[in-house]
Amino acid sequence: MNSGNGWGIKESIVRAAQEIFSKYGYKKTTLDDIAKYLGKGKSALYYYYKNKEEIFEAVLAYEVSKMGAELFRALETEKNPPDKLRRYILKRMELFHSTVNFYSAIQQEYLENLPVLERIRKQYDEQELEMISEIIKTGIDQGQFVSKNIRFIAGAIIMAMKGFEYAISKEKDMRQVEHHVDNLLDILFYGIVTRKKTV
Repeated sequence: MNSGNGWGIKESIVRAAQEIFSKYGYKKTTLDDIAKYLGKGKSALYYYYKNKEEIFEAVLAYEVSKMGAELFRALETEKNPPDKLRRYILKRMELFHSTVNFYSAIQQEYLENLPVLERIRKQYDEQELEMISEIIKTGIDQGQFVSKNIRFIAGAIIMAMKGFEYAISKEKDMRQVEHHVDNLLDILFYGIVTRKKTV
């Protein structure tokens, strides 16, 4: 996006829309609602965006970008790959459910056919796959992880996280969330099969 005054106004629209979409949902939100929140006429929105869908795309892109930046900063606090992976999953769970519009959009069936959602979801999924793949690659280079198909393993971890999303979103105690994540990582790192000792 362009810098300068133009982006300042667009950012104001995006942030206002973020508030309104999170309050009313995509379906019930109107351009009038967003314009009223901004204290502007609807024509001001049309100068920068064609329709509600385009504004929603800008909101989702903003939220995904912000999530990615915060996850990257969180990873910088850890050097050990297993600790990095744990930190990533915990921060990801925390951010995912505080990012109201993005989380709500991918949970609601009536938005499934919205083209914008598919584009943003693909962007987010690829970003996440790259970040986890990099953690695994570093662990392999350091001899802490076994060398296997990195992207397949990263994809499996993402699927496991997605399976936990709804249950963890209902959990208010962060200590319990950490406990669930540690159990997940324990299975990912060590499996559940007892290895027989060789003589």
